[in-house]
Amino acid sequence: MKGILSKHDMIKAIRDRRKTQTRRLGGLKYINEHPEQWELMVGHDKDSVVWVFRNEAIGEVVQIKPSYQVGETVYIKEAWRVLDVDTRTLRSPIHRVKIEYKMDCYDSRWAEIPATISYTIPDNWHSPMFLPEKAARHFIKITNVRPERLQDITEEDAKAEGVNNTMSLVCLPNETPSYRNSYVCLWDSINKKTYSWESNPYVWRNEFEDITP
Repeated sequence: MKGILSKHDMIKAIRDRRKTQTRRLGGLKYINEHPEQWELMVGHDKDSVVWVFRNEAIGEVVQIKPSYQVGETVYIKEAWRVLDVDTRTLRSPIHRVKIEYKMDCYDSRWAEIPATISYTIPDNWHSPMFLPEKAARHFIKITNVRPERLQDITEEDAKAEGVNNTMSLVCLPNETPSYRNSYVCLWDSINKKTYSWESNPYVWRNEFEDITP
C-alpha cells in the first residue's frame, strides 16, 4: 500500500471529514518546466489510466501515470516514535512496538514494524516518510484523479482542500478572505521554492474519502 504525506492540520481536516481533495505534483516535473506549452489530452493503457500531454511547439507527446489511481487505498504518513517494545518479538523479523504520534501525543497503540527499522527506547521522533503501513492510523480511498493547472482551483474545491477561509488574512491581508486565497497561502507555505502559486504548474487533483476504521 502506498503512503501520502500530509501536514498535521490537514490530517485533522481529513479526520473531521472537511478535507476530501489534495493536489500533488508527483511525476509532472518535466511538464512543469514550461507548463504553458503543454496541452492536456486523455489516454489509457491496458493496466491503468494514464494522462497524455502534447507540446505542439516541439512536436512531443508524453504519457504520465498519476501517483495514485482511482479505487486505491492510501495510508497517511505522520511523525512517530517508539515508546515500548514487546521483547518477545526482538528475535523476529517483525517487532511489536508501541507507537506514539507527534500530532497528538496522547494517542498511542501497539503495531508491528519491520526489524530493519532503527529505533531506540527512549526514541526520537521519526520523519513521516518512514512510517510503516502497519503503524498507520488514517486511511483514504482515491475516488477521482485528474490533472489540471493549479490556478484552476475553484472556491468550492479550495474548501474541499480543508483550509480555513480566514487563513488568508495573515499572508494576503489586502485580499478578500476566501477559501481559494487561503489555499494560495497553504500551497506557497509548502511549495513556493519549487513551484509557487504564480508559476501555475500542472498538479494532480486527487479526490478521496476517509475510510479509517
